[in-house]
Parts: sequence; C-alpha cells; structure tokens
Amino acid sequence: MEGRNPILVALDGMSKHEALTVVEAVSPYVGGFKLNSALHHSDMGTAFAIEMAEFGLFSDVKTNDTPRTVQNTILDIATTKPIIVTLHLTNSVEALIAARKAMEKVREENNVDITLAGITVLTSICEEECNILMGGPVKAVVLERARRAVLSGIPAIVGGGAAIGFLKQFEELKGLKKIVPALYPEWYPSPSDQKQPMTPGDAIRAGADWLVIGSAITKSFQKAQITSKEAAKRIHDEVEAAMAEAA
Repeated sequence: MEGRNPILVALDGMSKHEALTVVEAVSPYVGGFKLNSALHHSDMGTAFAIEMAEFGLFSDVKTNDTPRTVQNTILDIATTKPIIVTLHLTNSVEALIAARKAMEKVREENNVDITLAGITVLTSICEEECNILMGGPVKAVVLERARRAVLSGIPAIVGGGAAIGFLKQFEELKGLKKIVPALYPEWYPSPSDQKQPMTPGDAIRAGADWLVIGSAITKSFQKAQITSKEAAKRIHDEVEAAMAEAA
C-alpha cells in the first residue's frame, strides 16, 4: 500500500458501462476503485472484479460469518487480486484469525499483496443508534474494535474520520492502516444517509491512509455541475495539499 495514491472511488449502484466510464475518466487522479458485495455478486460478478484489478481493486465484501465460511470467502475473493478486502470486526476472534491466516497463505503462495481491513462502525450509524445497538458511543466502539483488529493480526481498519482521528492517541494502534469512507469536499453536499461525513483533506489530517469517495466523484455532475474527471482532479489536489501539510 505504501506509495500509492490514497483515493479509492466507490462504484456502488452503477452498471458496468457506467462504472467503466468513470474508471476511464478518473484513473489518472485516483489509486483504485471499490466494489461492494452487491457488485461482486451481480451479473458483472467475478469477471468484472478481475478486470478492475488492473486499476486497484478494493473488495468491500464486509464478510461476517463462521470461521470456516469467512476463511473460504477470503480465499475466493483473493482470486480477483484486490489490494484490500474487508470483513466485519464483529466476527469472532477465531474467524478474524482464520481470515488473516487465509490471506497469509495467499500472499505466500501467489506473491500478491492484499490487505485485510476490518469494519469498525458503519458511517451510516449515528451516535444514538450506536449507543442503542452497540452499547456505547461511536468512538468507544471503534476503539474496542480496533483493539480486536490488533489482537487478531488484522492490519487495517475502516471507520469514520472523527473516530479514526481519536485513535491516534493510543500507542498500541499506531501500526494500523486506516481507511476512511463517507468523504465529501466542501463544494459537494453530503447525503443525509451518512452520519459521520468529513472532507478528504480533513481525513488525511486525522490520520487516514486510504480515502473512499463515491458520489462526490461519480455523481458530481448531478450535484455540483462538474464532470467526474474534474471532481477527481479537485479532490486529488485537496488530498495532495493535506498530505504535504502532514509531511
């Protein structure tokens, strides 16, 4: 992951034609593209995922199951050669370790660098829901799940920018790579279903290693009257400036 452009474009809800149009337009300004589980299991399926590997594939499958099923899912997804694969940190520690061992096997046998990333709290969940459903505020739950990741040997986590920034004070979590979704530049209106939005630049300043950006690029014309290419360039420039500040 070192040295790569940190911007990952979410292609959720798009047809293959729409997705490839975006890919062609924005590839010079981004480091990869995210396919969620719906896209992986759609009529585009594995063939499209393999095609996307050339551009940097983030397989956001959010696996959550028994240890054996989690392990087999990871092994199956690994055949598409993604750079990142996600699973929920609500999995048992046994399942998390099984996933990590599966990925180690893939790395050893196929000489491919794939990063396992654990989902902490979905960015569509607000503080009130988090307290009701998970027994505590977002930052506390993210902290607990980040520690589960470290315990299980999962090298990266996914979470909202504010919570990710909160983790910087904990020495035991310093080695974790951090992936932040729900990012919207100031010139683009954040949607109502995202409860933990942040700008790409602020996410970098909070300590993010990867940035997941969807509609601000893929729907930029409808919402901000600029092309996806121009949106990606603007975001790229914002991120580069923030990275220079942080260096």
